Amino acid sequence: MIDIGTYISVVRDALDRDLETNDAQLNAVQHEGNEILMLVAGPGSGKTTILVLRALRHVLVDGMLPEELLITTFTRKAAKEVRTRWLDWGTRLLEALRSDDNLHDVIDRIDLNRCRIDTLDSIVQQVLTENRLPGTISPILVDASASKLIFKRTAFSENFTANRSELESLLGRYTFDGNAPSNRGEALKGAKTFCDRLIQDRVDLERFSLANPAYHSLVEMVRTYQHYLEQSNIFDFAMLEQKLLERLREETLDDWLGTISVLLIDEYQDTNPLQEEIYFEIVNRA
Repeated sequence: MIDIGTYISVVRDALDRDLETNDAQLNAVQHEGNEILMLVAGPGSGKTTILVLRALRHVLVDGMLPEELLITTFTRKAAKEVRTRWLDWGTRLLEALRSDDNLHDVIDRIDLNRCRIDTLDSIVQQVLTENRLPGTISPILVDASASKLIFKRTAFSENFTANRSELESLLGRYTFDGNAPSNRGEALKGAKTFCDRLIQDRVDLERFSLANPAYHSLVEMVRTYQHYLEQSNIFDFAMLEQKLLERLREETLDDWLGTISVLLIDEYQDTNPLQEEIYFEIVNRA
């Protein structure tokens, strides 16, 4: 394709973005090597701009195809913004390069629509659906409200009634005013959030349950809830991520991993421990 110097020039001419006026942004786009690159920047500093320009650099300078890139964002809104810029800027850069007869064949092979840009949860659902194990069916994903209702009916009510005082005392430590939940609805919300964090934070449930009766009760809620979902082939977002991590470690997604050459993560500071383990597995195995 083109060298990095030419890329910087084309970005300036076609997108009206002069990276050479900002050393930090220039270094981020020019960075070479396979080691992990982490960018620390505040709001409005151009993080999305550099994320997209670096992704396009991998295609136009490093010679990768868009389908070899995996870009994850924290929200759907952010995914839409990244995808819009990727398509807009990528199209403009490719058109600018068409003036070089030597690049026609290469440019014709580039389909910008094949770049994978979405939230991690959406990508996880797609990967598990498209790479089902023999004899299995596609995972059924439930939204937050349905997940909360299932949790209430299968795991919360019985455990809360049996250990109400201990659970109210524990959950009260995590309310804004420090008081115990004023009703069962607030207790349900607090318990569901607590149980989700046990999964997302990769807590050792066996050890955690031994700490006190309230912790034991919450672990029982997690186990009862997850057992019901597993038996019904239903997943919430946390369980879907947990299943992907299991599949990665079982090496049953190697064909999918083989299609990934670059992983770019937007808003990495919002990544929870479960998601971080997924990212590390992808990087280590891809």
